[in-house]
Amino acid sequence: MASPPLNRAMPICFTIFVLSALLLNALRSPQDPYRCDALSNDGNWFNGNGAPYADWEPAGCMVRKYTRADIHRCVDGRPMVFSGDSTTSQVYWAMARLLDRERADAIYALTSYNETIDQVFDSLRLVNIWNPELKSGPANPDLTAQLNLLREERQTRPVTRRQNSAAFLLLGGGSWFAANNTDGSSLSKFTDALDSLTSRLFDSNETRLGQDLFDPIDGVGNRVFIAPVPQPSWTTPRGTDGGILRGEMEAMNQFLASVEYERRYNIPWSFLSMSSDHPDTVADRNASGLHVIDAVAEAKANVLLNLRCNARLNAMDGYSSDYNCCSDYGRLSIVSAILFYALAVFATLCVVVELFNIRGQPNQPRSALFNLGVGIFAVALLACYLADRTQFFAKGNKHFQTFEFALLTLVALAAGALTWGKPSMARALLSGPMQPTYAGEDQPLSRDQTDEWKGWMQAIVLIYRWTSASESLGCYICFRLLVAGYLFQTGLGHTIYFLTTKDFSAKRFVTVIARLNLLPWVLQYLVQTEYLFYYFAPLVSFWFIMIYVTLAILPRYNDSLTGFLAKMALSALVFALPIFAGVVTNWLYNVFEDVAHVSWNVRDWETHVALDASAVYVGMIVGYAMHSGYFETHLNRLEIPAALGTFAIPLYIFFSLRYDTPDFYNQWHPLLSFMPIVSYVALRNMNRFARTSVSRGFAWMGRYTLEIYMLQHHLLLAADGKGVLLLGLFNGDKSLIFDRWRDLVVLLPVLLWLSSQVHESTKTIVGFITHQDEDYVYEQLEMEKSGAKNRDGRLAWIKSRALGILRKVLTRTYWRNSLGVRLAGIVIFMGVLNWFS
Repeated sequence: MASPPLNRAMPICFTIFVLSALLLNALRSPQDPYRCDALSNDGNWFNGNGAPYADWEPAGCMVRKYTRADIHRCVDGRPMVFSGDSTTSQVYWAMARLLDRERADAIYALTSYNETIDQVFDSLRLVNIWNPELKSGPANPDLTAQLNLLREERQTRPVTRRQNSAAFLLLGGGSWFAANNTDGSSLSKFTDALDSLTSRLFDSNETRLGQDLFDPIDGVGNRVFIAPVPQPSWTTPRGTDGGILRGEMEAMNQFLASVEYERRYNIPWSFLSMSSDHPDTVADRNASGLHVIDAVAEAKANVLLNLRCNARLNAMDGYSSDYNCCSDYGRLSIVSAILFYALAVFATLCVVVELFNIRGQPNQPRSALFNLGVGIFAVALLACYLADRTQFFAKGNKHFQTFEFALLTLVALAAGALTWGKPSMARALLSGPMQPTYAGEDQPLSRDQTDEWKGWMQAIVLIYRWTSASESLGCYICFRLLVAGYLFQTGLGHTIYFLTTKDFSAKRFVTVIARLNLLPWVLQYLVQTEYLFYYFAPLVSFWFIMIYVTLAILPRYNDSLTGFLAKMALSALVFALPIFAGVVTNWLYNVFEDVAHVSWNVRDWETHVALDASAVYVGMIVGYAMHSGYFETHLNRLEIPAALGTFAIPLYIFFSLRYDTPDFYNQWHPLLSFMPIVSYVALRNMNRFARTSVSRGFAWMGRYTLEIYMLQHHLLLAADGKGVLLLGLFNGDKSLIFDRWRDLVVLLPVLLWLSSQVHESTKTIVGFITHQDEDYVYEQLEMEKSGAKNRDGRLAWIKSRALGILRKVLTRTYWRNSLGVRLAGIVIFMGVLNWFS
């Protein structure tokens, strides 16, 4: 356990880092503020389990794979122009294939490599001007006309639909100069030709790609890109064959690099990286060694589209979580901006007060509100924004590889095994007060054991999400069982609580709902997602409400097995069966959309609820059995179910793998998922040693499962869970073993530590929300006692109760202390915020 001063110092350091990084980002001080240089300059091929050279990944950002519809929306009827040698023509034909592969292949078969082509593909005009010598002026009127038109429209700035210049031009050459000038003059002739060509466009006031602000409508605007001179694959001696000498083309690229910034050249250097050290990418290794295979040419075309179009499509559609190369995250909405600055100011005040107080009171904060015990909640939200709504950190695509998923799972299980011990030892290592146990340490499903269960499940879920293991049917089935296991515990835990305490008070209801939803409620407004995006919080909240309503109505029947089962059956008819049958009408969701401006995907929500409904009800039944003493009576009879469970779990997975698709498996999952869960419970509690031993590490994680799940979307994953967060300090081949393990060992501990801090902070904030005056609480208890004595006279009791409620509602004390009013106020306030988001 960390010392108290250290417990205060760590949040202070983390807060200072987050606030400083946000300030640097606001000042646009990062060297590559939009990740355009990352896209242009370098990258790696990730071949993984798929086709070779299918996935090109820039260093530090995620590319968009452009479809013909995307291209149409970007260029908006404007032509795309290519001019140069045969390597430039390859990119032209690649772009044509992205638009209309069949037509492109047919025309290519009838066309010579050294002719000018002006064709229409999928109603878009593509022009390829054969120009290996980079001629301009009267010697090349077609290209000169395009350059003059672009220069003219830069001055007049017509709207996009009235532009006639090309959406972009790609110029490329250099190899012709090296092959046809054996007197050593290739470099000087190349530079002279390029100077003459680009002098028509040079403008010192032109915005720099990726450095200056984007146009709010057209992004980077119409641009000229200059391809780097391709490096030949030197598989045969050069010098006499073709006239290309070693170092000639390298010298041309050195010249380009030396004048790139001064002359505002836009050079996609990543073209070179695509074939460098990858001989299989070269299509003519035994000839010129300059030309690449079609997959690489199409990757080059996609890089050009990302450079030209990403910012424009973001301006049209808003932020997209599918990519972040050469794009910004748009402007914050009014609500998000107000929330952002409020959180930043509050976090700043908290850290300032902490710094003043920590020397005098190192063990205890002086202010109840302005301390980082509370403020770390705001800091965590700002960290999510910094990580996933700015370009401060790098981001990368997910890749599923079975080996990496298995390796990480083994590492996690090994770490859990190394921390195996008795529950009392686990408590000693856990910071903060332990939660009350469901049962004694020698009883099945104690608090320690269920925390451990949640912990190892959460560890595997993190691995599942980080490795994109949903691509594997077997991993998907395991994931679905883990979700069902968590919801089983939801039914179990709340049922035991209500049966044991009989506490159906408004305070209990509001506390649980606020505890489950405070983080996603605020986070959705800051990062501009939807509440249902963090579907686990609304899902668990839904089932809590179901359990609360089921047990709070006619609570005197809860202790009777017949009454309990009857209430459960009625609950299933009201809550679960309509969703299973798909008869829940849209009118309720339309009310939410019209009144609260909330847009929900009804079918997705119903699917999430229906998939694991049986697990919740089975959890309630097990909770009743534990409360009634059934488990305590039959502890010595768990060996046989445990033995059956040993075989039931692998058999379930084996037969589940025979399903062809996740959709087909989902049809059976609601009916059968409880079987491996119950088998695990029997197996985990088969004897005293199993019941009384837990993994301390997993038990610690299990306490913070909710926070880990929420924060992982932005602090371990990225792009709303579609990518992975990277530090941007390392470069490699995107694999776990040789690259991304370094990011993981830094970011994962931060996520786990911050989740534990947010957990404690949330409890404190919920305590503020549910605080009531002591006199009010005492008065409520007296009213309950009085009501319990007078319930025999029903009519008189109802009358006095109604008058008492009326008098109470008319008092200021009621409005100040009523938790129902507070919860309703929060919901109404969120509805108002939705209208301005």
